[in-house]
Formats: sequence, C-alpha cells, structure tokens
Amino acid sequence: MSSELNRVNKYIEQCEELAKNHPGPIAHSLHFKATTGGPHIYFSFCVHGNEVGSLPALFRLIQEIQSQKISYPGPLTFSLGNVAAMRAGRRYIEMDMNRHYGDGASSPPEAQRANELAQLIDKCHVFIDIHQTIEPTLGPFYVLSEKPENLELAQALGATQIALMRKPAVEKGSYKTATNYAFAKNKTALTIELSQRGFVPEAEELAFELMKNVLLIYSQMSKNLNFLRQKSQSMPPLKLLDIEFYQAFDGPLCRLNEGFSNLQVIKENQVVGRSHSGKDLVAPFRGVMLF
Repeated sequence: MSSELNRVNKYIEQCEELAKNHPGPIAHSLHFKATTGGPHIYFSFCVHGNEVGSLPALFRLIQEIQSQKISYPGPLTFSLGNVAAMRAGRRYIEMDMNRHYGDGASSPPEAQRANELAQLIDKCHVFIDIHQTIEPTLGPFYVLSEKPENLELAQALGATQIALMRKPAVEKGSYKTATNYAFAKNKTALTIELSQRGFVPEAEELAFELMKNVLLIYSQMSKNLNFLRQKSQSMPPLKLLDIEFYQAFDGPLCRLNEGFSNLQVIKENQVVGRSHSGKDLVAPFRGVMLF
C-alpha cells in the first residue's frame, strides 16, 4: 500500500474515532452541537475519493475546535464522502457520486451514498464542498450560483478571486452535483477547487483558512447581520467565469493536447485536442479553459 493510501486510511480511522463522541447522522460524518446559536454549517470532503488534500486541514480544524482555539456557536457537520474510493485511491468505484445527489432512481452504493449526503445538505444552512482538480490548475477557483449571499461569501473569504458560475439545477432525476443540489434547495453554498489532487501544503493551508474564515464570518454575523456584506465589500471583486462553450466527450479517443492547465487562457481558433473521430478540437473564441 502506498504512503498516500496509508495516510488516507489513518484519517478515516481518525474520523471513526471522533464519531464515538461526535456522531453525525450518517456513517463517516461528525456533528458538533450548537452552544448558543448560529447557522448550521456543513463542510463536505472527498466526494471524489482521490481528492484528499483537504483532510489534514479538516482534522487540524477539529483539533482547534476541541482545544477552544477556534469557536463557533452554531451546529457544525463534517463528512467524508466516498470512503470506499478513498480506501482504493480512486475517484470512484462504479459511478461518479457527484452526479447523483437527489437521484432516487439509482441504486448502486455510490448513488445511495450521494443521497445520504444530500440529506445533510437538506439540514444545513451553509454548505461548503471542498475538492481538487484531476489535472493541473493555475490556481484555486470557486464554483458558485448567482445567489447574492453565495457571491458575498466567496468574495468575503478571499480564498481566490476566480469563480465559475453555474445556474441553479433544473435537471430532474440523476446527474446533480452536490452544489447544484444545494443551489436548487436555495442553500448558501459554494464549491472550492483547491489545487491539483494530492497532499500538498498549499491545499491544506487554503482549506484550513477557508474553513476558519467561514466560522469567523458567521460568528460575527450573530452580532452584526451586515457583517458578511461589509466584509465582502472590503475585499477585491471576484472574476466571474460563465460557461459559454462546452465540448462534448464523443468517445475514448477524444482528448486534449498535453500541457494544458485549468484556468489557462486560450486563443480563438487554437487547436486544443482531437475528437474521437480524429478531427481537431478548435477553440471558438478567446477564453479560459476548464476541464
């Protein structure tokens, strides 16, 4: 077993040990009860089993909560998503769990797990989903909907100034991501893509600061309801990216050329890859690449 998988298994065991005193509503979830009051905040980790770079930050945050170095008056929930895939060092086992939130028609274990996690979203007020990209990225970025509080929260946190905008989910049945599910439920929600997958110090530090600042913002809002807006207005504005073109994956031979990174600027008419049938994939305009 690789050193990374050994480390992941130790974090899973640590979660199971913490759950003895702080059990969450579902397996591999933790819950800390409110002391006085505040919005119920839910942090989600490892919906994709090989995106493990935020795990050190999770247990560092919990340690500081337990030692009272960090406090939050409202209820807190944490979850490990696809634990089977985490143990295997894979993105998923049978199906991408992050396409099946709220999908009552699908029965494989990963779809069932997605629906368990969806129940945690139903109960929270604020949902933070922490991810990493599969391939290299030039920096972190958010995934957001245009709900004002989502935009204000992302800008106030200052983890990155780049945000990919998504419309609240309108699809029925399957293929709903965690944040699309949260957007459709009108929750305050954001996804952050920290870095390329794996244990890297930058991902740990960014995840820790993000979570700490979420707790600080909502703690301050119990004293000043305008704190989030004021904090947001004091920070640099977000750069909002809209999806203007989507290249469908048309078969196993469809691929990008080597050397691209997420957030890389590409030129109009630039050849970026090949389709399954061997045709050039050509950028229709100047823009930013995400994949």
